[in-house]
Amino acid sequence: MHKVLNAGLPILGMVVVFGGVVFLEDRRTMILVVLLGILLIEAGVWKLSNPFLPTERRFNELRLEVDQFMELVRELNGSAVEARGADGDAGSWARFRNTLATMHSSVERMGHAAARGPGDPPTMPPAGEEEEGDDAPLLPPDLRQGA
Repeated sequence: MHKVLNAGLPILGMVVVFGGVVFLEDRRTMILVVLLGILLIEAGVWKLSNPFLPTERRFNELRLEVDQFMELVRELNGSAVEARGADGDAGSWARFRNTLATMHSSVERMGHAAARGPGDPPTMPPAGEEEEGDDAPLLPPDLRQGA
């Protein structure tokens, strides 16, 4: 519905503008109809109808986790720039490692939230059914404590 309305409003607006210019003779009415058509075009272009339509999203938990993950990406990059810079001390490397570990936890939560709608169970294999190699350390060797 969102796509149809967002594509249809500008088309309807153009039809209203052209119809008003071609078929109306009264200047005031023509100007009002053309302004209405321009507003319809703008409403479609700026997707102003979206707040009035129900959401089609089903996996809100996963979307929220991905949004938080994107914030972590920014935080990770900032701490990496600080740690690799001239003033990179042990504290900045610790922030980098902590952010990276938090990102790994976030990916784990994404796995539980994937394809999960309201009221659905977590989407992860039952305990003991993980593939081999799942016990690999969270951090690469060069980023572990004391590196």
